[in-house]
Amino acid sequence: MLKYKKSSGLLVLTWIMFFVLLGACISCAYTWKFNEFLVLLCIFEVPTIIAFPLVYQTIKIDNSKISLELWFIKLRTFLWPEVCEVGLAYTRAGYGTYKKLIYISKRPLTDKERFNLGRVKDHKNFITIENRGNIIDDIKKYSKLPFRDLPTTEDFNNM
Repeated sequence: MLKYKKSSGLLVLTWIMFFVLLGACISCAYTWKFNEFLVLLCIFEVPTIIAFPLVYQTIKIDNSKISLELWFIKLRTFLWPEVCEVGLAYTRAGYGTYKKLIYISKRPLTDKERFNLGRVKDHKNFITIENRGNIIDDIKKYSKLPFRDLPTTEDFNNM
């Protein structure tokens, strides 16, 4: 069984944000009253505490299934015979920038959906993970499905 973090960059960013905002709250605590400090702490730190479960999602891959988990809670599990398509896709990562994601889907995707995976409405049929390391090789080894590569510019000109 293989286990991968869903997003490592977001995890680092959340920890940095947590400690920077905690430092800002503590530096303000010396001049403010305790009640004001608690309000400031809640305003700054609650969003990062809410974000921690989202960044600790893991993907577990084995011979029979692939699972998206949050600590010990299984959010989605696909058996390999249920999986229809495996490949690379783009998603918007900001103005004019795109990020490559590996997706595992229960239904076939169109080229338009593969160009912007974030706009696909039925997220229950997908498991996505950042493209890093040797994840692609491991998924190819376990899935036995043909791996769809990134769409080319010619594909998007024909849309």
